[in-house]
Amino acid sequence: MPVFDKAIVSTETVDLGPLVKFLTPIQFGNRVSLPLSENETSRKVMRNLNRAAAKCGKRLVRIPSDEKTVFFKIVPVEKRTVNMSAEQRAARVLKSKSTRSARILNANS
Repeated sequence: MPVFDKAIVSTETVDLGPLVKFLTPIQFGNRVSLPLSENETSRKVMRNLNRAAAKCGKRLVRIPSDEKTVFFKIVPVEKRTVNMSAEQRAARVLKSKSTRSARILNANS
């Protein structure tokens, strides 16, 4: 169990203004290459970029990159949906269940 008495709560906030200003003119479908500064991690930068993108009404998808650069793409806010009939959905579920059970059987043998 963690020692809660020794916990340090961070109240540091990030100014998203420059990130929002950077993301606003970028259109959907554009790919962006953003070099990192020395003390930044790609995870921290993407977390802040995603917060700023949400404020702009955009959604980002990260593209694999090296440690010194972050690549991402601007995509529509709505995620893609697949319209299919109830019969098609049932057939798809049945197929995935049979595939999964076959995979488990092969793994155990």
